[in-house]
Amino acid sequence: AVVGAGVAGLSCAYYLALAGCAVELYDEHALPGDRLARWLPEGVPPAALGRDVEGILQAGIVFLGGRKLEQGFVDNVRVSHEALVLYAGPSGLAEADEAGFQPANGQVWTASPGTFACSRPGDDGTVVEATTDGRRTAVDVVQYLEALGK
Repeated sequence: AVVGAGVAGLSCAYYLALAGCAVELYDEHALPGDRLARWLPEGVPPAALGRDVEGILQAGIVFLGGRKLEQGFVDNVRVSHEALVLYAGPSGLAEADEAGFQPANGQVWTASPGTFACSRPGDDGTVVEATTDGRRTAVDVVQYLEALGK
């Protein structure tokens, strides 16, 4: 499961799907990539973003929108998945703290085995950095699953 359908979450979900993982992508917004429109350069039609996001989802990702990051949400999702990635952004760090996440390197939090969280404090990273974070986290998740023999 990947929680957060921003740039990093979409990137992570995409690379997990390419690696053969079944992926459910959760977000509080009704549409994945909803906040990405603010990063579109002038002259780029919003429909182009929609096509790109749809292409990502076609990799076999199940999108579940309108899911608020409320107390207990992380725990409920975690019990039904072999791995959980949380891309909550700065507003979701309180939920990560409540779920027992501990900072590992300033950006990635870990809790129970198979649970990963990442956020850029202040949400000031670039699209390229967020995409790289998502891919890097997907690699970590795949390595974790392979170690389990999955």
